[in-house]
Amino acid sequence: MAAHAYGFPADATGLVLAMTSFDRFAERLPDVAHAMLDIFATRSRAAQADDEQLICLIQSTALDFSLPPVAGTPVLWNRAERSSSTASLFDLPPEPPQRSWWRRSR
Repeated sequence: MAAHAYGFPADATGLVLAMTSFDRFAERLPDVAHAMLDIFATRSRAAQADDEQLICLIQSTALDFSLPPVAGTPVLWNRAERSSSTASLFDLPPEPPQRSWWRRSR
């Protein structure tokens, strides 16, 4: 029985939904796949406002898989996983933070 407003037990700190091979689903039903992520992202934001944690992780088997913005936010990918399958995590240089508002004082 769900105790929290977003469907997870009272003793849980949140809910994580992980979907594998999402590219295959999105290839067959692109509008449904995008709408589903859009709804989940919107509900996740609402959950945060209620001090709840709701996270959606998607995995793709296709290196060229991409998505339009979800709930108005660009979809970010783990660069280490988007590289060639033979590359090790330690073969990649760290990605610098993208902070357009932050400037280093000189």
